[in-house]
Amino acid sequence: MPMVVDGSEPEFALDVLEQFLQDSVETVESARRAAALADREGALHGMHTLKSSSAQVGPLALSAWAG
Repeated sequence: MPMVVDGSEPEFALDVLEQFLQDSVETVESARRAAALADREGALHGMHTLKSSSAQVGPLALSAWAG
């Protein structure tokens, strides 16, 4: 699917948001497992991934919180 940011492909935005939500659940779970194992680098990597993907998709408050 082509990337369209002018609003002419509203389904694209929905696809991006659905993928973000799916990936975010996996990212948070991975970071949670790493934290439970005292894997500082793994937990930080997960939070950085969440911050970056949130900033790209739009939930900036989540990005700031994860940062």
